[in-house]
Amino acid sequence: MDPQMMKMICLTPVVACILLVAADHICVADVDATSTTIVCTNFALPNGYPCKEYTVTTSDGYILTIQRIEHGRAGPQVGASRPPVILAAGVLQEAAQWLLNSPEQSLGYILPDAGFDVWFLNFRGTTDSSRHVSLSTEDKEFWDWSLDELASFDIPATLQLVYQTTGSQAYYIGHSQGTTVALAAFINTNVRQMVKAAVLLSPIVYLHHITSQVGLAFSYMYLDQVYLLSGASNFNISSGSLGSALLDQACVKVNCGDILNSFTGASSEFNSSRMGFYSKFMPQPTSANNIAHLAQLVRNDGLRKYDMGQVGNMNKYGQATSPEYNISSIPKEFPVLLALGGLDHLSDPVDVQNLIYDLRCSVKTIYNPHYGHADYILGINAWKEAYPQVINFLRSF
Repeated sequence: MDPQMMKMICLTPVVACILLVAADHICVADVDATSTTIVCTNFALPNGYPCKEYTVTTSDGYILTIQRIEHGRAGPQVGASRPPVILAAGVLQEAAQWLLNSPEQSLGYILPDAGFDVWFLNFRGTTDSSRHVSLSTEDKEFWDWSLDELASFDIPATLQLVYQTTGSQAYYIGHSQGTTVALAAFINTNVRQMVKAAVLLSPIVYLHHITSQVGLAFSYMYLDQVYLLSGASNFNISSGSLGSALLDQACVKVNCGDILNSFTGASSEFNSSRMGFYSKFMPQPTSANNIAHLAQLVRNDGLRKYDMGQVGNMNKYGQATSPEYNISSIPKEFPVLLALGGLDHLSDPVDVQNLIYDLRCSVKTIYNPHYGHADYILGINAWKEAYPQVINFLRSF
């Protein structure tokens, strides 16, 4: 075959994908034949679980990698339906967070063993979702996004991928920032109609009353704005980086002897001996705007869009202040399960109560008084203290 013709054939899917994105459609490609990402190669496949990979291109051009564990180690049950579940991790984390403990302890394994078809969302900017149709991670424009874009583009694209592939509504399970962007996304009727029910683990939809000393110091010292004024576009807290230096500044005000406990809250559930292993997979990259958006939520009441200042807000939103997400518009028939921890310094009881009050939909709760912020995803006893309730909740719809 003529080499030029062969090249054109090979480029056709890419060109078609870019054209679909330009037309505001979702572009989906199944790439399970080249499973190379951490979820599949480091975790699922070695532990005896099937693993596929997909890419989906958002309507603003980001190429997300989504992994799928379609059934458990015992294989698919003949004739049994496998409801799809999307797992979405928090800020500075990727999908591997759901698999860092043993198959008997990790929700990412327990769900397929319980008969669910599990899809792992990697938000833009993380290692597995660091591509764009025209931009490189070296381009400042690549990092020009915050929580708003995760809610407006990444979640809808992933839900549409799952719906197109399975023909079914999906359950959604989010942790930390995965809860914030979920409710922001579910305000959109078209997005919400692709979701059967949602589980929000350690919800941080409202952040005005957090007790995290590091989080409070970072936000009220406006260190997020210092970071942005430096011209940095992605948030990096590696040793020697500006992000690390600013965290050191926050730690001048508070005791950061144990940075995890100082930031998220102490816990008897977290296996600290595995911290070295966990740290291989976090922190993941995110944008400086995203960190600034979270700091804005600490400084202000409610769940608001990214505050660009009066002039920027007028240009983008047509008003001087950034608009608030109206989560009260989510209808009462939409089922939500909130999982709370008594030692969580980010998901404060006052903020969660305000959230429950503002949510007009059907809300159920799980409460574990000895859980910190990370325990619903990394706690060694969550498999028996929380996950059975999560699974029962999902099966009730």
